[in-house]
Amino acid sequence: MADVNISIAANSQDFTAAIQQVGASVAEMKSSAVKNFSAIKSSVSGVADQISNLGVTVNQALGAVRKVASAVSVAWNAVTEFQDASVRLAPLVGGLEESRRLCDALRDSAANGTSSFADLTSVATRLSSVFSDSRSVENWTKRFHDLAAGTGADMDRVVAQFVKAKASGYFGAGFLDTLSAKGVNIYAPIAEQTGMAEEELRKLASAGQLSFSQIEAALVSLTSGTGQFAGAAQRMSETAGGSVRTLVAQVEILFAKFAEPIVDSITPIIQQVAAALAVIGDVAGGVGSVVSAVFGAMSSGGFAGAGRVGGESLW
Repeated sequence: MADVNISIAANSQDFTAAIQQVGASVAEMKSSAVKNFSAIKSSVSGVADQISNLGVTVNQALGAVRKVASAVSVAWNAVTEFQDASVRLAPLVGGLEESRRLCDALRDSAANGTSSFADLTSVATRLSSVFSDSRSVENWTKRFHDLAAGTGADMDRVVAQFVKAKASGYFGAGFLDTLSAKGVNIYAPIAEQTGMAEEELRKLASAGQLSFSQIEAALVSLTSGTGQFAGAAQRMSETAGGSVRTLVAQVEILFAKFAEPIVDSITPIIQQVAAALAVIGDVAGGVGSVVSAVFGAMSSGGFAGAGRVGGESLW
């Protein structure tokens, strides 16, 4: 009987030791799980903090840009309008350098005329469809500026008809009637150049048989040298109303020239901020995917009970 008791006691001690060993293993597993999940939590938290800090930096940069833009809003608008027009015209007139030169000339014309820079660049864009070099675009834009200033004609409408005629090679009566309604005798210079009677020219125009070259020469004559409308935009800028417009335009140009180097220095910052926002989006998306995968695995049983070990929360 004593032997049996000794045997049971010995087995009991072995069983207790085994239980204790299992308990130690469970504790070790718990500790390891806590450490691993803490590491994941710390890593996700660290990335989140970095994203947050980067967001603060981006907001600060955007705030600085807004303050500068607000402080020089008039100049800022003038500079960006000039830059946008230059880029838009570049492929039409032989590159950015030529388009900048053209826009400089148009800005000066706007400051000493009756049409805005936006109106003149719109006309230049239309004309670039039928003239391939920037000098021709510039000269014809100024001619139509003078013609519109001297007659009060709708410059955009007249230019649209001119472009259509140049593309076809012939002028119809519509274009000529538009000018005639504004007191422009387009037939007189053509009659002088060709020796034809004005009435005969009118008949040709009605039949759509006046060539583009004839009308082109007449328009050049009317807007060059001592022509009827040569320098009309400049003269209109010297009236009382024109002087006010000129003053405003000159101030805008002054501000624009002051702001150009500032805008040039700010532009790279804006581009960097845009790039940073793209990076934030990519990183945030990546972190979201990782966290989603972890919780997805937990909810599907892959980490059954991983959120809690030994009754204690890992989070």
